[in-house]
Amino acid sequence: MEIILCVGISIVTSTVVTKILATHYFEIVDGYVKDISEKTKNFVESMKYKR
Repeated sequence: MEIILCVGISIVTSTVVTKILATHYFEIVDGYVKDISEKTKNFVESMKYKR
């Protein structure tokens, strides 16, 4: 019985930690994507007016 309880607690703990880490890294990646997207948009806009 103790082993089943230990395994159950381990599964719950692992799931919670994984979700927290995924959320944290998503925020980091989202910031990079927004930054690259903005730089690309600025580059395209600057190239429009050079012609």
